[in-house]
Amino acid sequence: MRKNLGGWQRLWVVTAIVYLIGVGWVTWSSWPASASITHKQAYYSQLTPEAQTRILNAKVREEDEDAFIHDAQSVKNAELVEMPNGHVLVFRKSLPRGEAEAFAREYWTVVEHAAYKRRLVNVARAFAWWFIPLALIYVGGLAVRWVFRGFKES
Repeated sequence: MRKNLGGWQRLWVVTAIVYLIGVGWVTWSSWPASASITHKQAYYSQLTPEAQTRILNAKVREEDEDAFIHDAQSVKNAELVEMPNGHVLVFRKSLPRGEAEAFAREYWTVVEHAAYKRRLVNVARAFAWWFIPLALIYVGGLAVRWVFRGFKES
């Protein structure tokens, strides 16, 4: 047996689709790029122990890190590597170039993972912003229909 949608249900479906397009656009426009992820000191703890010892500012307290990077700019045996998110990694110049690049890639992998997590949160939040109001509207419509049927019967 096939049941056709009534006018109000069709209106709800059209509203749901239009609202989905709007929520999708807002989600897409606020999509976090890896380069927009600001540095957190906790990212260093996700690196391998070797990377933590080679990146000199990995052991500096977060509130002292900017001063440490500023001081490292004037030191001749320090090499500074600026990451796409604006954070600067400090290495000893004596560290082979390939190793510094490998540790910088490792750091960037951690940042990209943080961006991935933030994207998942954005998708979940977008789904909630789309689904919850539509579900409330639909349930509210069912409640109104139930009340009107009660008046018709009496």
